[in-house]
Amino acid sequence: MVKPLAIITTEALKEMDALVAGAYPAEACGVVLGRYDSSIVFGQSDGGGGCLPLKDSHSYHSGQSACGVCRILRVQDLRNSTAVGRANVYFEIDPLELYRIEQLAGKEGMEILGIFHSHPDKPARPSSEDVKYMIPGMLYLIAAGTKDGMTDIRGYVKDKTDGGVSDVGIQEEREL
Repeated sequence: MVKPLAIITTEALKEMDALVAGAYPAEACGVVLGRYDSSIVFGQSDGGGGCLPLKDSHSYHSGQSACGVCRILRVQDLRNSTAVGRANVYFEIDPLELYRIEQLAGKEGMEILGIFHSHPDKPARPSSEDVKYMIPGMLYLIAAGTKDGMTDIRGYVKDKTDGGVSDVGIQEEREL
């Protein structure tokens, strides 16, 4: 199985770090915006899961589709609408706010590539609750965080067929 790849700009990483520190001790949450880059294809899916779909792909995990790279260009924070007292272990996003961001991103030639949230003082891996609500095929970034910002960041994608979760490699794209 090929491990999918998300490339994130240094600026987007800095934005995410600031959001994690600013939300602490609550979970930060938001979306990552950018583009799928079909010019970089780094492997074939073996049908076992783990590919991020190419934007123009007609099927996800067909066994024939190539794995594409997504470029995260910007991070958009969203208000964690979870009730006070629960926001340090859960996050909820207002669907109308998400729709508004999707419309604005489209006008800028970007799309929502995935969701990010932080785990204050906990590891950057999905909880059983995270896995339960993940949308198959969508990128999820989870940041371990403290009051000083991110201590780790990991990417995940849920398989459409069996519901398993695969790691997504995250690579920083440094500006020259």
